[in-house]
Amino acid sequence: GIWGLFSIETHNMIIVGNAAFLGPCKDGVCSINIGGIYESLSKSVDGGSWGFIDVYGQIVIEPQYEKALSFHDGIAAVRDYGGWGFIDKDGDIVVPCEYDEFEASFAAGKGKLIKNGSVFVFDKNGNILTSYDYEDKQHDENDDDYDDYTPRYDKYGGHNGYDDQTIDEAFGGDPSATWNID
Repeated sequence: GIWGLFSIETHNMIIVGNAAFLGPCKDGVCSINIGGIYESLSKSVDGGSWGFIDVYGQIVIEPQYEKALSFHDGIAAVRDYGGWGFIDKDGDIVVPCEYDEFEASFAAGKGKLIKNGSVFVFDKNGNILTSYDYEDKQHDENDDDYDDYTPRYDKYGGHNGYDDQTIDEAFGGDPSATWNID
């Protein structure tokens, strides 16, 4: 498929022709899948490797991950072929990819991963601030101000694969301004 980046400010389009999928740009970079197969009905990608490109179409973090989620607060969750972890915009590992599940993207300087049934809350330096049993969902004072970011699709129905927050922030609340080339 052919994917592209469109600048709302300059109205320029950059075609990214070798991508199986190009995620929404957050914090100036977009997740990209190379070598996978995009299924337009389920809006999912099977196989390939994930990395990141900048808004000019240049690879900034080589595709090397099984899965890569968008950056939030300068940190992205990635799944290596063994577990979940966090990386920074330079591709440096902040939290090693040894956690069983991804729980929440970074917000207010904190991100969450799950291992052996416990949720671990990390700061941007990879330090564990607190942990708690996933089933109990109990938070202590170090986790009270954490604002979980969970993508919502209620308002616009996931138009062209974008969540409601992205459509509101990047496209001024106008889903018709989004586009996707399948």
